[in-house]
Amino acid sequence: MSSFRRAFHLSPLGLAVAGAIAPVFLALVSLIGEVPRFVDPCVSWGITNGRQELDPASLVRCRGRMSGTSESRLGAAIRLIVVQGGMLAACAAAIVGASRYRLRLVVLAFAFMLLITVPLAVGNFGMLTLISAVCFGLSAALVAWHVRRVSVRGS
Repeated sequence: MSSFRRAFHLSPLGLAVAGAIAPVFLALVSLIGEVPRFVDPCVSWGITNGRQELDPASLVRCRGRMSGTSESRLGAAIRLIVVQGGMLAACAAAIVGASRYRLRLVVLAFAFMLLITVPLAVGNFGMLTLISAVCFGLSAALVAWHVRRVSVRGS
């Protein structure tokens, strides 16, 4: 194989790794930003009607840097598990599936990333997951081509 051809050779694993870089970075950055809020005493959870009663002692303890959200802790935990955890699991499945030529794992990763693109498109991160889904889809096509080629040679 010539060096030019080798340099531009598309492998299922290379596409899976390329597709996993952005979602893994996005998931880890958002987890690093969100998880500390669960134990921060200066964050109020489940605020309704746009109002929150402030305790003077908490104002002193937090030095005026209080924050709040209408989301409950349970809702935030479920969102983090489904979205960020799902993206990390899909990226791992794509890489493992591509490296072991397991078509089902790569197709599942492709489908999840395609589905998660819709809600993330509202927050401008849909393009990252869409590119990742395309990489996983191409990786799945290459895995299917490799599996078919090996089975035809073997018969």
